[in-house]
Amino acid sequence: MAGLVVAGLLLAGCGDDDGGSGAFPGGGQKLPTSAEGLVDALYGALGHNDAATACGLFSPSGQAEFVEGVGMPSCEAAVDSIAQQVVDPESFSHPTIEIDDPAATTLDE
Repeated sequence: MAGLVVAGLLLAGCGDDDGGSGAFPGGGQKLPTSAEGLVDALYGALGHNDAATACGLFSPSGQAEFVEGVGMPSCEAAVDSIAQQVVDPESFSHPTIEIDDPAATTLDE
C-alpha cells in the first residue's frame, strides 16, 4: 500500500490551481482543498470500493501510474482489487502517514 501514497501525489490536485471548477471530472462533488483531505478522500474511496470517486481524484498521468502499480487493466479494476483486500474500510479510510525526515515541512512529489 506504500505505492498508494506515491500515487496519491499524482492526484488531480488540491483546490483550483488549474482555474477549473474544482469539481470531480463528472461534476458535483468538489475536490478536497488540502493534501490531507485528498489522501483521506482517496483512501476512503478505495476502502469503500468507490471507483468513480477514487479514479476521479487522479490526474491522467497519476491514474496511469496507479493502474500500472496495482497491475490491473483499468482504474476501476485497480480500485476493486485494493478494496477486496481491505478488512476495515473505516480504519483504512484515515491513514497515518509517517514522515521519516524530521526537518520536512512540506510533502514533496
